[in-house]
Amino acid sequence: MADSEYRSVERVLCLLLYLMNSKEGATREEIFRDVPVYQDAPSESAQRRMFERDIRQIEQVGFDVMRDRRGRNPSVYHVSV
Repeated sequence: MADSEYRSVERVLCLLLYLMNSKEGATREEIFRDVPVYQDAPSESAQRRMFERDIRQIEQVGFDVMRDRRGRNPSVYHVSV
C-alpha cells in the first residue's frame, strides 16, 4: 500500500471514530478543527473534497451517515452505530 493510501485510510478511520464518538454530531467546520488529518490539506477546497470523498467511503462500507440541516446553520453529520 502506498503512503497516500495509508493517509487516506487513516483519514477515513479518524473521521469515522470522531463521528461515532460525537453524541450530538458535528459540523464540517468542527470536524476540520478537531480531526488533525484534515488540517494538512493544501487548501480549503481540497479539505472539502477529501471530506466528501471520506464520507462516501464510510457509506460504501455500510455506515449510515446522516446530515441534519438546521435552518440556516451548517449541516450536522452523524453516524448511526
